[in-house]
Amino acid sequence: MLPHRNRRNVVLAAAVGLAVSLSSCSGGSRQITDPSSDPGNSSAAVGSQSSSAAANSRPPIHPAAPLEFLPVRSETQGNCPAHSATMIEDPTAKTCLHLAKPALTVTTLRSVEATSQPQWSVNIGLGPQDARRFKSLTTTMSRRSSPQNKLAVVVGSPSTGRLLTAPEVVEPIAGGNIRVIGALTRKSANELVHDLGG
Repeated sequence: MLPHRNRRNVVLAAAVGLAVSLSSCSGGSRQITDPSSDPGNSSAAVGSQSSSAAANSRPPIHPAAPLEFLPVRSETQGNCPAHSATMIEDPTAKTCLHLAKPALTVTTLRSVEATSQPQWSVNIGLGPQDARRFKSLTTTMSRRSSPQNKLAVVVGSPSTGRLLTAPEVVEPIAGGNIRVIGALTRKSANELVHDLGG
């Protein structure tokens, strides 16, 4: 299960390691970055190999539930109605995100692994086709103003799944390598890897 209580600020970063978005919520932080931009990321991954060559030689990963990327149409304070297919609650921000239909649904990952250096994180590798779609999606999203530039990342569907993050996108993101960092423990990082089929 994905942790809800530790999710706070969210940052998306491109391959060059630039912070390209900050969603304002209180408390700790959860960031999404490109793992290749961190020269200090040489640690062995928990439960899997850490080199990109090894990641490319592994068979694809098929999560039990899809990883959905849904544009946010609007955001309201308070709880969402139960079991809504077009809304998902952000319990940390105490808001209800009103969602467009999924812009990208990922059912196969190139890699997913937890690492502990310099802090607990989860690296997610998209396949080439999904990486191109993700770049196109983030290009479109970066041209919008808040909150329409927010992108909800959900494991499963909005009505039954879990919100991983909902960052603002301010620049296109290329490469297909995503790192979720901040406010993760060994347990929550490994739970996320498990939820994503790793």
